[in-house]
Amino acid sequence: MYDEEELKEAVNSKCPQCGSTLHFDSESQNLICDSCGSIIPLNGKEGAVEEYDFETYLQKYKENKENEIKTENKINIRCEDCGALIMIDKMQLSTECPFCGSNKTIKQNIEDEIIHIEGIIPFQLSEEDNNQLFHQWIKSRFWAPGKIKKALYHPAYSAFYIPIWTFDAETFSQYSGMRGDYYYVTRTIRSGKSMRIVQERRIRWTPVAGNLNEFFDDVVIRGTQNVLDDYIGKVAFYNLKESQKYDEKYLLGYQAEKSSINLEEGFERARNVMARNIRTHIIKKIGGDTVSSLNIKTKYDHVTFKQMLCPLYNGSYQINKKRYLFVINGQNGKFYGKYPKSAMKISILIFVILLLITGIVLFFLYY
Repeated sequence: MYDEEELKEAVNSKCPQCGSTLHFDSESQNLICDSCGSIIPLNGKEGAVEEYDFETYLQKYKENKENEIKTENKINIRCEDCGALIMIDKMQLSTECPFCGSNKTIKQNIEDEIIHIEGIIPFQLSEEDNNQLFHQWIKSRFWAPGKIKKALYHPAYSAFYIPIWTFDAETFSQYSGMRGDYYYVTRTIRSGKSMRIVQERRIRWTPVAGNLNEFFDDVVIRGTQNVLDDYIGKVAFYNLKESQKYDEKYLLGYQAEKSSINLEEGFERARNVMARNIRTHIIKKIGGDTVSSLNIKTKYDHVTFKQMLCPLYNGSYQINKKRYLFVINGQNGKFYGKYPKSAMKISILIFVILLLITGIVLFFLYY
């Protein structure tokens, strides 16, 4: 037996007209009933997507972690449609009831959770949009076999939200180093009776020092760690200005998980991103042709953060018993994937290159 107080609360996903399950529709941006087709307006929650003070919440997070009692990696929710008890991974934010098939999302408990999800970018693309993007993409791949471009594939899709952290910070950097400017000297080199004049490049070094103020806004760190990370990194560029206040109902019909990267680790990654940008801007500010012995000390102030969910499709298709993966940004349609290469096209390219090399060699031999 389970104590009902220990159960996580699921968001009501019942259709008010027929009692069937609802899902979020990316085209209308509303909830639609799977059975009767009723459209339920989804106006979202009121208020702006807020950012929180990093130092304050980091301290709360550490204190909570010290006092945390180790628990199971599973949580239980009650399906309000069929009454079944569902056990899911505690990192999951949405699921489907294995008994009645209804969509379930876990209600976020603001009071119990130290750090909660603040914003979401809802899905903007439909499966029809994805099919068009897929066929446009595969037809534009020059090295893909011709038969693949002409075939009418219907890939399998999965739609899910990826968690991200965003960080803002005011930075003050002090730097010192050596600026190098190239100059050239002319030298005469004698070898036996021959003589040749060469230009030698040298570097004139000048010590430099200064400071740089820079504000970083919404440095994005993905909260995912899985086999699709390399794919996701190619398309996970979102317009955060289109984000909405987090509402669990946007998750109905979609997969979603919490971030597997904690707040402290997220900021460490964001700071590395900021540090690389600061270094690049300082080198540009120093000028010259090269920079050496660069030492930078940076202070990070007024750091704020938020946690969000962003839409992503991943799909696959099979050619000659081999499966190829691709991902699509669910907001703007940015696409990345793998595809088979045409052995014939590659062979023709190699033949043409060899032919050109042979022609060049023969030209110099006989002319």
